[in-house]
Amino acid sequence: MEVAEVIKQRRSVRQFTDKEVPKDILKEILEAGRWAPSPVNSQPWRFIIIRDKEKLNRISQYARYSPYLKDVPMSIAIVVSPMKAYDWYDELQENKFAAACAAQNMMLRAWDLGIGSCWVSVDREEVADLLEVPDELFLLCVIALGYPKDTPPEPKEGQRIPVGGLTLEEKYSPI
Repeated sequence: MEVAEVIKQRRSVRQFTDKEVPKDILKEILEAGRWAPSPVNSQPWRFIIIRDKEKLNRISQYARYSPYLKDVPMSIAIVVSPMKAYDWYDELQENKFAAACAAQNMMLRAWDLGIGSCWVSVDREEVADLLEVPDELFLLCVIALGYPKDTPPEPKEGQRIPVGGLTLEEKYSPI
């Protein structure tokens, strides 16, 4: 698919089949994350692959609005390291924004390969403890991943704000 088409067609998937994501497809998804932009090419992210059902069940207990996480075939937790060599970038928390770019890349590539995904917000401290993430690192999110049971419907007309309602010239002003 063309990039613009993938961007417009991607949906958050919350119901998955039990079919396992093949390792070669997972590698392509991870490669897409690897190529995300980051300040001074720091690549401050690490990806934790989670397939263990008990662990997914435990993580789902810390995902207030995403109880379906216990039923997904797998997930990817994105962990972010600080940018100690570049204090200013670290103060701005640019590493977290870069890791969010990696997450977006992976979710788009997954969709392009027929794999559904969903960004899952979790209690970061609890899930970081569960995944044994060192204290100096930041758990950004967990991405649910698998083959969709059904294709989620396209957004209804009017659900997306038109670009004119999002765009300002030169400075912020109420639209």
